[in-house]
Amino acid sequence: MSETSHVEAAADAPTPRKRLRTRIAVSALIVAGVVNLSLTVFMIPRFAGIFHDMFEDPPLPVVTTLMLNHQWVSVAPSCVWLAAALCAIRNRRAQRHIVAIGVVMGLHAIFTSWALAGPLIRLTHQKFDDLPAAPAQLPSSTPRTDR
Repeated sequence: MSETSHVEAAADAPTPRKRLRTRIAVSALIVAGVVNLSLTVFMIPRFAGIFHDMFEDPPLPVVTTLMLNHQWVSVAPSCVWLAAALCAIRNRRAQRHIVAIGVVMGLHAIFTSWALAGPLIRLTHQKFDDLPAAPAQLPSSTPRTDR
């Protein structure tokens, strides 16, 4: 082994501080993956019930209908991101992609939230816009005595 290869190997070796940062990042990804997976498994059926009870089969966007009717569309990516984070624990090459895994996991969570909460917010606004306007000022039944 030549002198330069020893120097390069020493430069590539992770320091204890870098290993700690990597472990913290991977741990955060695992926690986020478990939370994301549990939300998709338990919350999607609840949203289906909310949409049905509140609005009695409203016209929903295609993405929301896909999420409600085919829950695996959201659960499968959650499992993939969690598995990728778990692989990054032992595989040094996978640790290089921690940021990418985190970004994709975050985008998936945002997309799922948008697909489920967006129509609920829109339909709620429509329902409240149909209510009659409140009077500008309510009549007072007792005279004011502070004058």
